Parts: sequence; structure tokens; C-alpha cells
Amino acid sequence: MPIYTLSNAEGFGYVGPNGSWLYPLYPNPYDADITWEKTATWNIGLDFGFLNNRVTASVDWYLRKTTDMLLKGYTAAINTSNQYAFNAGSMRNVGVEINIGAKPVVTRDFTWNTGINIAFNDNKITELTEGQEMMNCANTPVGIGTPVEWHIVGEAVRSFLVYEQVYDQAGNPVPDTYVDQNGDGKITDADKIIFHSADPKWTFNWNNTFTWKNWDLGIVLRANLGNYVYNGPRYSTTTLNDLFANVCQINNKAADDYLFPNITYGTSLNLSSYWVENASFIRCDNISLGYTFKDLIKGNLNLRVFGVVQNPFVITKYKGLDPEVFGGIDNNIYPRPITATLGVVATF
Repeated sequence: MPIYTLSNAEGFGYVGPNGSWLYPLYPNPYDADITWEKTATWNIGLDFGFLNNRVTASVDWYLRKTTDMLLKGYTAAINTSNQYAFNAGSMRNVGVEINIGAKPVVTRDFTWNTGINIAFNDNKITELTEGQEMMNCANTPVGIGTPVEWHIVGEAVRSFLVYEQVYDQAGNPVPDTYVDQNGDGKITDADKIIFHSADPKWTFNWNNTFTWKNWDLGIVLRANLGNYVYNGPRYSTTTLNDLFANVCQINNKAADDYLFPNITYGTSLNLSSYWVENASFIRCDNISLGYTFKDLIKGNLNLRVFGVVQNPFVITKYKGLDPEVFGGIDNNIYPRPITATLGVVATF
């Protein structure tokens, strides 16, 4: 059980008996028995190179077991949006990481350097405290506060627990219709299913540098595969008075032709697998292009002029603003910006 002290954060105010406003302080809980996480790692690696090290590579396999893992939980006191850290159980990670570096092309005027990182990771909750089988992730809830992500023994970290959506012959979701998993004729929490998790199974990074005479071009690509995101803004559109109601249209149809036309004012759909979307993506982190003026001012100055575009594009089927969402719950209302930079570097 957490111990409570006072914090500096004010809670909701109210009018006191003398007519003045009073502001209670949030409880500031902590677990007096909290300890550091403990991790044991087994690793096997292989490094090699050939063609006079024009191609180098490393392969690493690992098994990582973590006990006393630290998680956040909600307090049981007033103003329960406050959280505290505690030791929640154990988990296991097993995976492979591959790194490849190469110079595929080397000529007098042109050089291509490339580096590739490929990683696979599978995680699983192996134990929770006090014999629990599942625990709320204490992440940002969806809708009216219903938790959608859970730590479940035997399943991946941050697994989604939702109702299985029923679809019509055209592939559209049938409003308020879900699979009755236990066949008891009603839809309850017992009918929820474990439906993917927020963490990607595979990650990729690919760095490239091309040089031709005085020109240089750099491209950095990155990808996540197998990560799922609960699309909070799209879920919110099931309340038609929501700010984002226009997002809930099919292929930009007229505003009165909604995906869920029978939803009445102020109501919401239950949590369903329809909102858990595959958020796999390929993202270009940056593209840079530069030109170097050499031996200026009697050979005493090199001047490089360059331009960089960050986040120029992303390829994904995810329907939200950005598929890269920390924690797996998307409540974003602003897209990630595309930025361009021009610069000059002088070397004396």
C-alpha cells in the first residue's frame, strides 16, 4: 500500500465556510518498500567482416529477465489522477539484433556508405505481484476513462483488452455489435479479448551517405513493424458532438453520412477492436544535401552549404495523425511537423 504525503500540486478548488476559495493539495504517494528493478541478461554475439572490411556485421542474441519491474499505479485517495511507482512483477525479453555496415560503391569520385540495423524483440509478462493475473497499465484511458491497455501474465507488455468488432458484408463495423465470446447471450467484460500490443516486434534503421565530388547526400530511414495503436481521436468521434466528428466519415463523404449514423447525441461506442489499428510504418527521419567549396581564400577556407529536411514523409496505413505513439494510446491533436533547415559551415 502506498504512503501519502502532501505535494505542491493543487487539486480542485471549492468555496469554504467563510466564502473564500480553498484548494486542497494532491496526495503525493510513494511505496516505502520500492526497490530497483533487477535484470539478468544472457547474450551471444558474433562479429565479422570481409572484403577488407568493406562489409562488416554483428549478430547478437539476448535473453533478458527482469524482476521487481517498476510500473505506475493510481492512488486510492482523492484526486486519483495522481500516480505512484511500485514493483509490479517480472517480465522476459528475448530477441536478436543485427548490424551491417558496408561501402557498396567506392570510386574516384563517388562513394556510398550504408549502415543497417535490424532488431526483433518478443516480451512477455511472467508474473505480477500478489498473484494477480492482470493489471491496468495506468496509461492514459480512452473515452470516459475506461482502461484499454493491460499487463497480463503470459501476454505481451501493454496488451489491448477490447471487444471483438462485428463487420457487415461490405467490411464496415456494425455499431454496438460485438462477438459474444462465451455464448451467454450478452456482452460483458468477460467477452473482451487480448488484441495485439503496443510494442513493435521488428525495428529497422537504414542510414545512407552518398558523396560525388563536392556533393554529399544523406538519407535516414526507420521502420517499426507489428506495433498497434488505439486511435483515441477516431474513437472520440463516436460522440457526434466531439470536435473531431468529421474524421469519422468514410472517404470524405458528406457530413451527414457518418460511419455510425445511428449514434445519438452524447453517446459513445464501447471499446472495440475496430479502434486498435496496425501502426507499422516506414519513416524518413531526415534528408540532407550539401556542397563543399574547397580551398577558398588561397586554400585557407572550406565552406559547406547544406539543407536538411526532417520528417519529410512517413508511409503507413494508420489513420491517425502519427503512427509513432509512445505507450500505444493516441490522443494526439497535432501532427508531427516537417522542418527544413539551411546552413553554412566554415572550416579554416
